[in-house]
Amino acid sequence: MPERRGIIAIGNLLVDQSMHCATYPQESMLTQVSSIGKSCGGGCTNVLFDLACLDPGLPLTLGGVIGDDEYGEFILEEARRHRVDSSRIRIADGEATSFTYVMINGENGRRTFFHHMGANRRLGPSDFDDLDCLARIVHVAYLPLLPGLEREDKTRQTTGARALGALQSQGFEVSLGLVSVPETERFERWVRPVLPQVDYLIINDEEAGRLCAPHDNPHPLAQARHLLAMSVRKLVCIHDPRGAAAMNHRGETCCVEAYHVA
Repeated sequence: MPERRGIIAIGNLLVDQSMHCATYPQESMLTQVSSIGKSCGGGCTNVLFDLACLDPGLPLTLGGVIGDDEYGEFILEEARRHRVDSSRIRIADGEATSFTYVMINGENGRRTFFHHMGANRRLGPSDFDDLDCLARIVHVAYLPLLPGLEREDKTRQTTGARALGALQSQGFEVSLGLVSVPETERFERWVRPVLPQVDYLIINDEEAGRLCAPHDNPHPLAQARHLLAMSVRKLVCIHDPRGAAAMNHRGETCCVEAYHVA
């Protein structure tokens, strides 16, 4: 059998439309937009396009669901520009490609997000079957923004657990990224059941706190140890503004401080 190599990322596909505003307005008021930008957003394209820059020879594949529209074509064009295989992307009829309006306050740099889920709601467990790809790792992002993976099937197994289980059965290692939604109960109901199918869990401190609740030790290594005990298979990495900490299933750890990128 050919050696597995490379990464396929599957999940949220969206376009970020960013707008720099003089100030963030009160409701019903007006503000001036000084500049507009457009880029691919979400964990899938961010991870793959960065990896394409770091290692142009690494095989990279992008999967997910888009609409037949301008934003969808922009995602495909950006994949081509970064030499990323887009053959696992499905076009959904009657759906708009997901997008986020990112409003950036010129006074303090804070961002406010207006998100349209669009075609991402059509991604389901069947999109994870028979990927026919020789990548070693599948990176799935972001589970809390994929409603098709937040359901129970007739056996009361979550669709997320079934989808990630299908990836494991195809011989992939599974990496999972989350997003910081506020409802702790969603982490308990939909994220915890998929952890036994996850090899690499890469999350921030807020997501770790919700997954570990009601345990109240906020130290990232304590949280990583707890998540490994909850059946993450190989490694947990938790990052926050201070840096990042990781622990593998053998108890080996690595901690790095954050540093400023000019």
